[in-house]
Amino acid sequence: MANTSFDKNHTLYVKGIAILCLLLHHIVGSDPSIPIAFSIDNVSQILGATCKICVSLFTILSGYGITKSWLQKKNLYNGQPNHSIFTFSLKHIWNLWKTFLIAYIFCTFLYFIQGYTFQGVYGNGWSAIWFFVKDIAGLANLIIQTPTLCGQWWFIEATFCFYLIFPLLLWIIKKGKIPAIVLCIVTYAPWMIYQWNQGWSWHTDRELFYLFSFVIGMIFAYYNAFEQVMERIREKKAKMTLAIVMSFCLIFVARAKWCLIVDPFLSTSVIALSLLLYDMAPTIQKVFCSLGKLSADIYLIHAPFILIVSKVTINSKFTRFITLTVFCAVFAAIMKQIKKHYNLN
Repeated sequence: MANTSFDKNHTLYVKGIAILCLLLHHIVGSDPSIPIAFSIDNVSQILGATCKICVSLFTILSGYGITKSWLQKKNLYNGQPNHSIFTFSLKHIWNLWKTFLIAYIFCTFLYFIQGYTFQGVYGNGWSAIWFFVKDIAGLANLIIQTPTLCGQWWFIEATFCFYLIFPLLLWIIKKGKIPAIVLCIVTYAPWMIYQWNQGWSWHTDRELFYLFSFVIGMIFAYYNAFEQVMERIREKKAKMTLAIVMSFCLIFVARAKWCLIVDPFLSTSVIALSLLLYDMAPTIQKVFCSLGKLSADIYLIHAPFILIVSKVTINSKFTRFITLTVFCAVFAAIMKQIKKHYNLN
């Protein structure tokens, strides 16, 4: 019988897709918030903008992963785990911060050999020290955005917030399907307001906008949604293949018109599509899973490598993308070995 469990390897496979989307998005450099006319002339622009779904993909997987982890821990201890859900959340925050700290030290070296200075990043005086402390704590974007070594690290602070309110969100979801639906509507409201006001210039790289993706990831985990899709693929492969592929294509086209508000739904369709493709190409599966294992470190260190690659004369965006991917993967693997050596994984 075919495996119908959405296990760690499936998660790594999707993370591999997500990290490639992240790198491609930054290489192509299309604005992900501006509607684009869907035509053959705009393929590169549409692809670059659509790859912004990397944020929703990672956020859905974060919500899915922490929920599954907690539910499995409860089952392991017969419903009475050896510590509270609040301690569990704080432990996740602590482990994430340790990974971030190593990346911060590594990126500091890469930035400063390119001419960056402490004063250039944080300014002078006592405020500079405060900005530095906030940044190294991963909180540069908390409430009021302050200077940071790397703007892409906003997602760390957002994930801290998600993990912190995880117990409350799970409590609501466990109350039943109606409370879960209400929670989805409430957390999706910022995107609806954004679209209603056509706030294309709004700064949407904040936890407020991506909480919905985290919530649906939790709901998918709580109700075993991915496992149910895999079971239906096994039973009715032709019909499910047609439904998933058509859904993906329709949402992909819709994304060009409605942009960021579609990302959670396109991300969900990408995950469903990955369930179809997972066993079809073993070589690609290994590549995606390998990148998935390195995805957290690649995300944390990719920004300085973008600067390095941009200084090299490479006309082809595809070649720049491959070069950036290789650079990031190699150094992420080195970082992973360092963490393993010092027991910091």
